[in-house]
Amino acid sequence: MSKHKERQFQIEIVQHLTSHNYVEGNASHYNRELALYPSDLINYIKYTQPQAYEKMQRERDQKPQLS
Repeated sequence: MSKHKERQFQIEIVQHLTSHNYVEGNASHYNRELALYPSDLINYIKYTQPQAYEKMQRERDQKPQLS
């Protein structure tokens, strides 16, 4: 597939997904090393596993802050 056709294909996929409640991410927030949007992961845990999220928050808040 030529680059021109590939780009159009990508655009159409994103248009379809966003028309069905998908939220398109901002590329500057994407973590390439983890291959995900960290905020998406945190929100997923927050809404699907609220007890685990609360525990994670408590543990983070208890760690000493480095200067």
